[in-house]
Amino acid sequence: MYLKDAKKLIAYWQTELNLRNWKVDVQWAPAHEMSHDDAIASIWWFTEDEIAHVKLVKAAVCGEELFEETIVHEMLHLRLEGHKTIEKRYDPQYELALNRLSALLVKLRHQND
Repeated sequence: MYLKDAKKLIAYWQTELNLRNWKVDVQWAPAHEMSHDDAIASIWWFTEDEIAHVKLVKAAVCGEELFEETIVHEMLHLRLEGHKTIEKRYDPQYELALNRLSALLVKLRHQND
């Protein structure tokens, strides 16, 4: 996967998740820049300016489906939490719920491919 693929997916999911007002950029980042040890992506945002930054660990992303699910997961953070300041706490159950929701959304998108 390439950065241009990530940008296309972010643009698509911004529309689907009604985040068109946000400026979202994406970049590759080393694993040590993630919020926790086993993360393959992270997102940071600035609510007042409606700006978000997605970081992806290039080595960890392997395959189109996981790649898209990872982007959807991060965009769901923005959709569900973008109205408030980022909290530093990690909730594994919340992350699992976002993983499952992301997988379902991607599956539904590609159902008729």
